[in-house]
Amino acid sequence: MTRDLISYVRERLFVPKIGAVWLLLSAMLMISGAQVLPSPWWAPAIAALGIVSFRLMDDLADRKHDIEMHPERCLAQTQHLPMFRIVAVALVVLTTIITVLGLGFYRGAGFLGLAGALFFVGRAYGLGAGRRKIVVLTVLLKYPAMVLLVAADPLSAKTLVMSAVAYAIPLADEFTGQRTSFHLSASVLALSAMANWQGILI
Repeated sequence: MTRDLISYVRERLFVPKIGAVWLLLSAMLMISGAQVLPSPWWAPAIAALGIVSFRLMDDLADRKHDIEMHPERCLAQTQHLPMFRIVAVALVVLTTIITVLGLGFYRGAGFLGLAGALFFVGRAYGLGAGRRKIVVLTVLLKYPAMVLLVAADPLSAKTLVMSAVAYAIPLADEFTGQRTSFHLSASVLALSAMANWQGILI
């Protein structure tokens, strides 16, 4: 059981692409939520928990596809599926609590609502290959949604642009053959641009 969890973490979380997403999202949350976060360090914590929670939820929802297309993956082979479901629920609850403690009830409720929405969207993976791309495009909205949830001013031009970038980079990465290299380079460029913008606007 523990071995399966460790294998999943190594296979699906400790990979360059997820590290790049975490850096990018942490920077965005830190900038957009600067006025409401108790400390800048809450941003990478919320980003990490959100990414891990939603990654596991998505993998669980898409398990049937992985069994057919990626039978070598840990989640496709595990005999401890209920344990992974419990872990996913626990991660969502933990992230919701931390968001409530750091950002208040309404933002915490927003995160819980986002998790619920992703759960129901994930069930659409089983509707057939023709709708799979639509489901993927919808699931990727989790990244800009997190930026908007944490932002002090969700409707500001800066927040909206960052939200668009948070969607565009994973979206482009999803449809490129050079996933890891593209994601890393795009994240570095986006982080550099936001750092410059942060210095100008704040």
